[in-house]
Amino acid sequence: MYSADGALLGKYFIENRSPVDYEQISPNIINALLATEDVRFERHSGG
Repeated sequence: MYSADGALLGKYFIENRSPVDYEQISPNIINALLATEDVRFERHSGG
């Protein structure tokens, strides 16, 4: 939470996470996620 002048007052969250760029994600993580998807994953819109 930040004050009106931009000073950090405190943090609250269930899990402490930081955003990362796609290029920073290990290919092993991406492959593991894809392995959990169905065989048509890359051919359908996901809807």
